[in-house]
Amino acid sequence: MKTVCSVFVGVSLDGFIARPDGGLDWLEGDGSTELGDHGYEAFIGGIDAIVMGRNSFETVMSFATWPYTKKVIVLSSPRSTSLLPAPVERMWSC
Repeated sequence: MKTVCSVFVGVSLDGFIARPDGGLDWLEGDGSTELGDHGYEAFIGGIDAIVMGRNSFETVMSFATWPYTKKVIVLSSPRSTSLLPAPVERMWSC
């Protein structure tokens, strides 16, 4: 079976995904234009899992509701896996 890896990411003009404090508020725009989904729903409909880093995961955990219906895989260094909240399972370490 062929494995396909795809990426859908919002990146600011300075090349970062989040503000230095982890904030993602810039993704919501300033209210001056309609945002649209830019193909996000079609992308999510065609994948099996979401891969994110620990910092992104911690930001998502602060949301009022869990936004994903797909399996989420969190990448984390061995020294920080103890910081991951339950029920995140440590599968392996590099």
